[in-house]
Amino acid sequence: MRTFSIIMPTFNRPQFINRAIIAILEQDYPKWELIIQNGGESIAHLMPKDDRIKLFEEKDKGITDAMNKGMAKSTGDIICWANDDDAMNQDTLSFVNDNLTADWGYGIIEMTDGTRSFTWGNVGEHATFSNLVSGNFVPQPAVFWTRKIYNEIGGMDESLDYTSDYEYWMRLWKKSEPQKWDRLMAFYYMHPDQITQKDTAEQIRQAKETSKKYA
Repeated sequence: MRTFSIIMPTFNRPQFINRAIIAILEQDYPKWELIIQNGGESIAHLMPKDDRIKLFEEKDKGITDAMNKGMAKSTGDIICWANDDDAMNQDTLSFVNDNLTADWGYGIIEMTDGTRSFTWGNVGEHATFSNLVSGNFVPQPAVFWTRKIYNEIGGMDESLDYTSDYEYWMRLWKKSEPQKWDRLMAFYYMHPDQITQKDTAEQIRQAKETSKKYA
């Protein structure tokens, strides 16, 4: 059995984090560590009693810096990024443990704002690197990568805080073809407090810059 390192950056959103943690505690696969990188006010009082949950409360320069700090502390064989406003789908860790044979893989997510929902993630015949350069179709909460490839390509680009995930998927893809699973891996909750909702123009600018880098 392989061990998972689940990295969860958070900053002053205590109203979401319990749901995200419970989704991990309810996984049927026991070998995981949850590394919570909290850059805001203390949330120690919200933490369930579980030795697999590791809370680090320290200032960071943004979500990508928090992710890099978390990955640097991680020890698992497989790494994933689970934000405080995401919720991992049931049995996802056991599915990935049983099915991940490449250096990385991804599935699909359900996006919801509480009143409407839709699935997102391209796992079909048009899920190619050249199409990824044209626009991101790899959903962050649905991606899992091995320690081996992490050691090879390193951490995320902190200069692109809004699109560091997009840049990382292209870097992973350039190194190794992903597995693509037509499976719901996580739920993504849309709300006005999200970084990309607050500054859509900057996200678009960074996405264009990232795309141009790999075109």
